[in-house]
Amino acid sequence: MSVPEPGVNKAIAEWPTGKDETGKQGFADYVLFVGLKPIAVVEAKRKNIDVPGKLNESYRYSKYFDNAFLRDTLLEHYSPDEVHEAVPAYEISWQDTNGTQRFKIPFCYSTNGREYRAAMKTKSGIWYRDVRHTTNMSKALPEWHRPEELLDMLGSDPQKQNQWFADNPGMSELGLRYYQEDAVRAVEKAIVNGQQEILLAMATGTGKTRTAIALMFRLIQSQRFKRVLFLVDRRSLGEQALGSFEDTRINGDTFNSIFDIKGLTDKFPEDSTKIHVATVQSLVKRTLQSDEPMPVGRYDCIVVDEAHRGYILDKEQTEGELQFRSQLDYVSVYRRILDHFDAVKIALTATPALHTVDIFGEPVYRYTYRTAVIDGYLIDQDPPIQIVTRNAQDGVYLSEGEQVERLNPQGELINDTLADDQDFEVADFNRGLVIPAFNRAVCGELTKYLDPTGQQKTLVFCVTNAHADMVVDELRAAFKKKYPQLEHDAIIKITGDADKDAKKVQSMIVRFNKERLPNIVVTVDLLTTGVDIPSNL
Repeated sequence: MSVPEPGVNKAIAEWPTGKDETGKQGFADYVLFVGLKPIAVVEAKRKNIDVPGKLNESYRYSKYFDNAFLRDTLLEHYSPDEVHEAVPAYEISWQDTNGTQRFKIPFCYSTNGREYRAAMKTKSGIWYRDVRHTTNMSKALPEWHRPEELLDMLGSDPQKQNQWFADNPGMSELGLRYYQEDAVRAVEKAIVNGQQEILLAMATGTGKTRTAIALMFRLIQSQRFKRVLFLVDRRSLGEQALGSFEDTRINGDTFNSIFDIKGLTDKFPEDSTKIHVATVQSLVKRTLQSDEPMPVGRYDCIVVDEAHRGYILDKEQTEGELQFRSQLDYVSVYRRILDHFDAVKIALTATPALHTVDIFGEPVYRYTYRTAVIDGYLIDQDPPIQIVTRNAQDGVYLSEGEQVERLNPQGELINDTLADDQDFEVADFNRGLVIPAFNRAVCGELTKYLDPTGQQKTLVFCVTNAHADMVVDELRAAFKKKYPQLEHDAIIKITGDADKDAKKVQSMIVRFNKERLPNIVVTVDLLTTGVDIPSNL
């Protein structure tokens, strides 16, 4: 039989356990040792065996683990001091509500060797449970915890750390509004209750990022979590979050000076890192497409910003972001990233989509747009200004045999003859049918409502990059007539295709956010979420 060794991590097969309630001598499939310390037990099954139910076998290994046998075995090879440090004479054990026998090994695993699949959880992955508390639930993981992660977990007691929230209810130093405090408390309550997936729903403009900062501050201060992953689906949201970390002060210190924070260019956190900001795309490379996947215990808490966006495949993404075959592919990868880590997942969104609720559950707290208006934190919407042209109202009809110009796949205009009659509604404009006069009329009408020389910022959304180029040209022409001194950079296009360099795209967004120009930005859907313009607030 193999024997544990000081300073060596070992998985030892067929380790003898004590006699169970029937008097039968048992053998654990595997006992995991960190040095001389037994830290986990494993039940290994064939691929066709469902996994979760077999955790009961590992529970039996834990309950009937024979510490006396282990000490006697170790004393045959090592000094009493070495043995006593790893396996003290007194037994450390944890209560089980099912029966009187106590657990002696804290971490229990069961596996059948199948790769983890979220759709087949009970038949795949590595099932695991921390048995130190009766309220801890079993869960499936795609990878094993590393030895150092198990030691960290053993040295931490979440149940005791949860008490910090009750002992420190005040949040005056965080400068929050009442509903932001309520949101933080709702998340803390869910964590204390053992909830692993948590959703916050807060209307756009009510300070989700500020709430997230306050939440992360308290979660780390409590020592309930060692390291938080702040997950975004694009660089612009990550850069904006990092900017908020720099601007937010708590007790006179900026948030990013209180904790060690790693940004988008840092591939891996250091031991001292408390918060790591990363994109879904970067974690795909480091986790799902790497020969050495990130450890499942690298982050013990994940805060997902704008969670609903995890299910939107944008039409215009930068080259570095366009890595997915379809929206379904992106959803699948997004879910796999979240499932990879043994962490509490906290998501913030303004619009809880069905897919979002499917992962994170129903919101533990909601602060709606209507409530924010009543409270005076948001201004009610004005009636929309609708620009209706004759073509938009009546549509366009083209007859068979009519001569038209058509764009070929290479983007070149070619002459063509219609083989059939075709009707076009407004939804087809600038997709299947380009009408320069329609774009010109709409852009001319916008000059009545927008001032490119003022302080307010405006986003104009188009359906394609080609459409955006046309609109920029038409807007410049229309506004130049009304404002002869109009500067060229007052109206620009920002889309992923405007510049394939993601960093340059981000710098353009920062200009729009903080500088006088551009004043009007034409986009497709690169900027549909998460660009805060302080001058507009």
